[in-house]
Amino acid sequence: MKRVVLEPKKRFVVRWNKSKCGVWFHMVHVNDENDYLEFFENETCGLRYYCKKCSDPFDHWFYRNIPRRVYFEPQWTDIGYRPSSKQDMSLNLQEKGLIVFVIVLPIVLGILILYVYF
Repeated sequence: MKRVVLEPKKRFVVRWNKSKCGVWFHMVHVNDENDYLEFFENETCGLRYYCKKCSDPFDHWFYRNIPRRVYFEPQWTDIGYRPSSKQDMSLNLQEKGLIVFVIVLPIVLGILILYVYF
């Protein structure tokens, strides 16, 4: 397993490993590296469900064929319920108290992520 620190100001660590199955990379913040160290050292195949040898046959088939299935089976990728207008949707959210969760929470999380990493 190889290790490189990228951009000392941002302090990201890239670890890569090679096996018979292929090559895979993990990128984490230096502060979080010790939390994932055991996972990195014990991982035998980082390709997970994309590896034909190590994964379950169904998982390999399912994840490899997602783009093909989306293209050829569009009925499975549609939204089950669509409000007739944006106003109906916002009224439904306000009635259920979800307006704060849907609008405010992603904004706050985005600001926190920008503050922490940049």
